[in-house]
Amino acid sequence: MVGSKSAHRVLVGDDDAAIRKLLRQALEQGGYSVQTCEDGRAAAQALARGGFALAILDVEMPYQSGLEVVEAARARGDSTPAFLISGNLSEEMLQRAAALGGVVCMSKPLEIASFLEAVARSV
Repeated sequence: MVGSKSAHRVLVGDDDAAIRKLLRQALEQGGYSVQTCEDGRAAAQALARGGFALAILDVEMPYQSGLEVVEAARARGDSTPAFLISGNLSEEMLQRAAALGGVVCMSKPLEIASFLEAVARSV
């Protein structure tokens, strides 16, 4: 990893305020800079502005799913690594995510220590 973690900006998109807060706190305690969004449209707009080392997106959000946000990013040439998180990972979703490249799928509830280890490996 080049530079310090504090140089790594992470986007967190989830419509559940408690999950956004939990992930923000865990990532900030881990030394990351975090921007949060409460729906897929806001997450897509933030990701399009660029500058993120990682996008962590809930699969089921209003306006656009996390998967749709990543698909749109890939279509415009953005290869930002992404974590898709969901309490209901379907086989179709896993296959679509695998086809995008640079996407890790994780089941909720997240185990925070393992989650942070995965983040460190991805940025």
